[in-house]
Amino acid sequence: MGGDGDGLSIGAGHFPHAARRNIDMTYIMLDNNIYGMTKGQMSPTTHEDQATKTTPYGMLEEPMNPLKIALGYDVSFIARGFSGNVKQTVDLIMQAIRHPGFAFVQLLSPCVTFVGRDQFDIIRSMAVDLDDNYDPSSVENAWRIANEKGKISIGVIYRHDRPTFSQRMAHARALAHEKGDGDFDHLVNKYLVAA
Repeated sequence: MGGDGDGLSIGAGHFPHAARRNIDMTYIMLDNNIYGMTKGQMSPTTHEDQATKTTPYGMLEEPMNPLKIALGYDVSFIARGFSGNVKQTVDLIMQAIRHPGFAFVQLLSPCVTFVGRDQFDIIRSMAVDLDDNYDPSSVENAWRIANEKGKISIGVIYRHDRPTFSQRMAHARALAHEKGDGDFDHLVNKYLVAA
């Protein structure tokens, strides 16, 4: 669990490598569009028109889109929830935890200290639950959702199975065992440089 700043700025290097390895873990990004712990500075997901302590006239950069980033990293489970709907959020997190492989949940979680409580109402007015006919196995559907403007789709955005890091490691171990016991002296001598 981490914030949008942790995952998309300060710790951005961890996200792609966990995704490409498909480590069996769940990463919940609490996305509040601001650095709340550092007194209201802009974050990677701060909206262009949002004034902050460090951008009093609004953001000069476009916000990063966590869903697009996760899709680009080929994350095998991608969901978006809203902290204003606790029951649905718990269900999404449980699905993510049960998914074999790397699961990413963008949890929209307004910062009431620096953005205000009205952000809950704004998100509620834009939130649309994905219906039962939505196909989360379609990457085309997922990209369409990630590029939406004017509404916020909530639910499992994308899900596909691919080998986990543990499965690949087990396969590599099996291949190594097939070759039999190694010869340590031979290995060392292979790389020694004659004096």
